[in-house]
Amino acid sequence: AAERAYEAKRDKELAMMQCRELEFLMLDPSTLPPAKRAIIVKKQAETMRKYPTD
Repeated sequence: AAERAYEAKRDKELAMMQCRELEFLMLDPSTLPPAKRAIIVKKQAETMRKYPTD
């Protein structure tokens, strides 16, 4: 029972992390100053590589 609870908690945390990443990908970097825009675009590209669309 403890192992199932641990796995359920881990799955929930993973789903929450993926949700936050998807929200981050929806940011529009064109509204940001150039320095921040470069950082956001780079991090969005890193996030996209984590989820290949094959």
